[in-house]
Amino acid sequence: MPVEIYYNLASPPSRAVLLLAKTLKIVPALHLVDILKGEQFNPDFTELNPQHTVPVLIDEGFIITESQASLIYLADIYDESKSVYPEDVEQTAVIHQRLYFNVGTIMRRLLGAYIMPVIFENKRKVDDENLTMLEEAFNTLNIYLDGQNWVAGDQITIADFSLIASVSTAEAVGFPVSKYPNVMAWLDRCKSTMTGYKEINQEGCDLMAQVYKAKMHSN
Repeated sequence: MPVEIYYNLASPPSRAVLLLAKTLKIVPALHLVDILKGEQFNPDFTELNPQHTVPVLIDEGFIITESQASLIYLADIYDESKSVYPEDVEQTAVIHQRLYFNVGTIMRRLLGAYIMPVIFENKRKVDDENLTMLEEAFNTLNIYLDGQNWVAGDQITIADFSLIASVSTAEAVGFPVSKYPNVMAWLDRCKSTMTGYKEINQEGCDLMAQVYKAKMHSN
């Protein structure tokens, strides 16, 4: 059976997993979950993931419901070269730190500043407190990227796939990524080198931007 991925392109974690799958030449069976219509609360999906979130990865009946765990799993199982998830203990520790930094800091603050208030709470206004914290997080990421091409060192790793989905989403909803030169250079590098970037990540960012703008200008 092929790997299965339940996803929505507007979801940054979904795009991270799909981008890595594309890079590793995995051809998954895809199942679109319409989050805005509430399909994540359908009984069949709830049985797969009681957290009601995407992506969900299924491989030979084994179910993973967290994107960062899915990235690690796919790299462990399908990357024979071990290039995107090296076995060196210290490098792996840096990769894990960047994964946690994305989920616990970048993505959390992006959700708090832009996504939750505008898309799900219909406030039509960015949350200023979370925006300030998001700016601090991007400054930290800018420091991490000082003197290196990728977020965890000199080669692309699963940490880049995790963070690119969040950073590009921030750009799509209007966050001034260009204020952070190292982050902007890395973002451009990802756009030009990641396999499937345009049809997976850019399409998802465009979708998110459309939804965000529609909510911001709704009556």
